[in-house]
Amino acid sequence: MGSFKVKLVAYFLLLSLLPLAAAFWGFSTVASQSEARRVDARLQAGLRATLATYQEALGAANIAAERLARQPSFQRALLAHDRPALERMLRGRPHLAVEAPGGFRVGKRDALAPTRQVAVVGAGGTRGAVVASVPLDAALVSRLETRSGLERADHVLLVEDGRIVAGPVGLRGRFDLLSGKPRTVSLGGTRYRALVAGTLDGRPTATLGVISPQTLIDAANRKATNQLLIGLVATWRYRLVDDEELSLTPSLHWPEPIVLIDPEASEGPAVTLVEYRIDPKTAEKFLQTMKEMKRIRQRDGAIRWNLLRDTADPERYIETFVTESWADHLRQHERVTAEDREVEQRAEAFHLGPEPPKITHLIAEQLPK
Repeated sequence: MGSFKVKLVAYFLLLSLLPLAAAFWGFSTVASQSEARRVDARLQAGLRATLATYQEALGAANIAAERLARQPSFQRALLAHDRPALERMLRGRPHLAVEAPGGFRVGKRDALAPTRQVAVVGAGGTRGAVVASVPLDAALVSRLETRSGLERADHVLLVEDGRIVAGPVGLRGRFDLLSGKPRTVSLGGTRYRALVAGTLDGRPTATLGVISPQTLIDAANRKATNQLLIGLVATWRYRLVDDEELSLTPSLHWPEPIVLIDPEASEGPAVTLVEYRIDPKTAEKFLQTMKEMKRIRQRDGAIRWNLLRDTADPERYIETFVTESWADHLRQHERVTAEDREVEQRAEAFHLGPEPPKITHLIAEQLPK
């Protein structure tokens, strides 16, 4: 009889644990996928910024070539094929070269670098050209990474003919990955989440990629899993806050954005700016409230959040948060709860002036190819 009772207790105990086990498995799976999506969104935004900076470098090279080509003294020296004068003009400009018909050339043209060329036209037609090169090297990759907005552990790679030629120290070798979709790859014995672009403008055999260590994703997943396990165990002992004390009802109080350009839902990233004027005497309390605001924005889909202060106007603060697309921002309008509204009202209570904080919506503009 005693054995039967033990088995019966064990049976009902198992039944009581099954819902918790199912919840643990389901939520841990969702948490794992959520962290991967968050990293993928960061890599996509970082790669877009990297490509934009690369295009800026090409534009700057073109401007440098145009400035030299417009100088009358340069045009006279080119017409006369005055090599010493042209060499003096190119001094301190290692990435510029001059070419003219008949094989005349001054300066070194990097055969592997993307170039921008500006023709010099005279009375008899084209008299030559100024060629500006953008070397694909470690210095360029470092500059691109600085402007990418990626986190410290993330990196930008330069890939040529399927091989890494510039990037983190010691990271070289094959890197065959289709463009446009994040994947997990192994490089030098370490696993990374990686994303690459299409071929580069001016260099069809080269491309740029961004990577993030998979170990950080795995660590975040373990942390989320452990927190979930602790939370599930705690539900046996502690009761959650009553619904009357915490309102999770959507407040729907955000006004519809003023839109005159009708962006597509998939366009992005989308940036929202909220401008506050804060008395320096209450700035510390305002910053404490904005810590809660950051949590809310990121919970509702923001992939980046910052609070900026105007160096020329100490009372002016600008909150910025970025979503991957315009559709993601519109979904934020639906996710704000009544509880979140109270946090917003606390932040706005510090704002000076009769008008509420100014809100601006921006959408990334696609440059022509």
